[in-house]
Amino acid sequence: MGPSSPSLSATSRARRPVGRLKPTGPIEDWQAFFQQEFDRAFRRGGHHALAFGSTEAWSRYDRFIEAVVARSAHWPPASVAWLRLHGHLYLLSRMEESNRLEGRFYSTDFIQGIAEELAASLVEIGNKGWVAPDVPIIDAAAETLRWQYLSSSSTWGVDWLYIFRLLWMRLFDTERAEAEAERLDVILEKASTPAAVRDRAILARAHFAIAADDDEGARMRLNRLSEKARFTIVRDLRFYLEGLSRFRLWERLIAWLRWLVPYAATADTASYESLCLYWNEVAHTCGVQEEFIEVLRRWLPRSRRLYSHYLVERKLYRDWAQLWIQHGTDFHEIDGNVLRLVEAHDPALLLPLYHQQAMRCIGRKNRVAYREAVELLKGLNRIYLRLSRGGEWERFMAELTGRFGRLRALMEELRKGTLISR
Repeated sequence: MGPSSPSLSATSRARRPVGRLKPTGPIEDWQAFFQQEFDRAFRRGGHHALAFGSTEAWSRYDRFIEAVVARSAHWPPASVAWLRLHGHLYLLSRMEESNRLEGRFYSTDFIQGIAEELAASLVEIGNKGWVAPDVPIIDAAAETLRWQYLSSSSTWGVDWLYIFRLLWMRLFDTERAEAEAERLDVILEKASTPAAVRDRAILARAHFAIAADDDEGARMRLNRLSEKARFTIVRDLRFYLEGLSRFRLWERLIAWLRWLVPYAATADTASYESLCLYWNEVAHTCGVQEEFIEVLRRWLPRSRRLYSHYLVERKLYRDWAQLWIQHGTDFHEIDGNVLRLVEAHDPALLLPLYHQQAMRCIGRKNRVAYREAVELLKGLNRIYLRLSRGGEWERFMAELTGRFGRLRALMEELRKGTLISR
């Protein structure tokens, strides 16, 4: 059985009477108040209101927050801020629950907007030092978030891992962090912990290691992730790569990039492109261009475009031509300026590429493709003549017309392009 939060789980959503709230809690009274105001603001006729992202939906959000502000009008500012933070946590949990039960009813954009409001609450609380020790309402935020994160899934729109990291980075001291890490260790030690919960707990536990500059310890923990969880590891670690880059912690960033090399193949497009950007950054900053080129070679064919750029930048034109012969698909993907640059360096390097692309077009056996083939053959003819190898060109064309002479449309296009006379 997975973890659940008594205050947030659907099974315990029984209505609790809402009385006069106190700045010190208890948290159960706050949750009952949030439930009441959520249902008032976001439900109509027993059903949830409009899809999130609309003006009406934001108006309903404002209605919820206005109720929170009104109920805490005479509280100390710190208590008001914590009530708002708990309110945003509650909103996100209800949105996720509704998405799960009703099939993505609330849009990701609106949920992200609420998460940004929560982040603003964290900034205010952190900047004003409203994190006192041994305050139940404060500790309840950590507990609520822990169980919400461990028992939830980003499939339903809320990135609880991001929120978890933000809270622990911006608010709590080392002593609280150590206690939280120990709680996660207890969860990980239990043989009964479900695999999905275990993966989330590993990511959370790795956060505390990274925050303590123990990157190697974090990587040791991440190595225990399930195969399924490793498919998203690049995306899950972008949070830290961005921070290491921003603060110019190059050695730590390089170490993480090296560790992530095997996972690029399964990374989503945005995460893969981020990896490339960070590698490019450290390559030029730390002088590891050769290592980056090897990494790009390992990532082929996915890295074809960036690898191509690096080969041209370093004037490795023979390698560039071989790259496009082995991993190229559409000739139109190649930058015309680069083609001219390679031809100026050594026209012979382009002969195999033009041959290959022309034959691919012919192989598609349609009029449009034949016209593309003619243009490529014209380029091939120009290169052969420039190399003073006209005889080879004649022999190639004789072989081509002999092989494909029955393709009447192709022969017509060759005659139109003045490549053959009959």
